[in-house]
Amino acid sequence: MERKILIISLFVFVVCNSLFALQVLPNFTLEDANGKKVKSSELVGQAPVLIDFWATFCSPCMKELPELSKLQTKYDTLINVVCISVDKPRAVAKAKAIVKSKKFSFTTLFDCNKEVQNLFNIKSIPRTIIFDKNGNMVYDHTGYTKGDEVHLEEQLIKLLNKNVGSDSLEVNEQKIILEEKNIIDDNEKENIKENKGGQE
Repeated sequence: MERKILIISLFVFVVCNSLFALQVLPNFTLEDANGKKVKSSELVGQAPVLIDFWATFCSPCMKELPELSKLQTKYDTLINVVCISVDKPRAVAKAKAIVKSKKFSFTTLFDCNKEVQNLFNIKSIPRTIIFDKNGNMVYDHTGYTKGDEVHLEEQLIKLLNKNVGSDSLEVNEQKIILEEKNIIDDNEKENIKENKGGQE
């Protein structure tokens, strides 16, 4: 009886611990397309991070990647899009070739040993997760159908607009970029104009 209780308690602990771990960006290191090692801690701190798990054999993934590249290009330094390939070692060369030929603007990392995939408990792809600049998870979505990128962009805009309450130089510069892209809340536009006037 005591052994059964111990097993159940251990199971609950593991499940709860896994759920908690998903709430923040975990520590990991992967190589990019040039063989450079990239740490997850380097991805946060300046801007929200969108992480997407994909593979060359996944048709929805291949349809989603161009849309994610468009988001990275559109929002530039305001967001950090990181697409993690979970292709097996023999398919990594193919994945790199696709990324290079398509000239995707996002960062591509390779998890051929599935260490990070298991860390995130990824069972299906594509899987798209957004973390704020502090590494806290704010959005999680599995799969892709045409139009999902619209909802994804809405989530990013919502997250970016949360920063506009700050008066720091960094955030004020972001406010100006957001206004120029016509994605900032209307009630912030007057504050931006005032900040612009003070800088001139």
